[in-house]
Amino acid sequence: MSGHTHKNDDAESSVIGVILMVALVVILAAVIGAFVFGLPGNVQKGRVVAATATGGSNITVTYHGGKDASQVSNLSVTVDGADYGEIPTYVGFSGSAPPPDSSLATHHVIIVATFYDGVKQVILDTNVPGNSTINTTTVTPTPT
Repeated sequence: MSGHTHKNDDAESSVIGVILMVALVVILAAVIGAFVFGLPGNVQKGRVVAATATGGSNITVTYHGGKDASQVSNLSVTVDGADYGEIPTYVGFSGSAPPPDSSLATHHVIIVATFYDGVKQVILDTNVPGNSTINTTTVTPTPT
């Protein structure tokens, strides 16, 4: 034996090469994913307008306006899925109407604002109390 040893560096080069290839694939996947799923630059900004609704024997809707009130072309109201039509767009308008089914304990009110540029935005989606009475029955157990 001559005491001469031979070192094999081929295996180390292969491992480093594989690590670099995996890193490159991960970076490319992240860049492609950002384009496929969209960048946050095309998110539409919300408009600022407000309305409220109260319940009871009638549903009362009040339009409060807001920063973008001058851009509102119409407001449409839906109660329990029934279309109640449009309400005036002047700030401070308040109107009321009976709900479609007065026996319900709550009513679902939705107000959608349409803006002059055609954009529609839900400005109110809430449940208001109805004017129904809840009947209760007391059951007295029979002794056995």
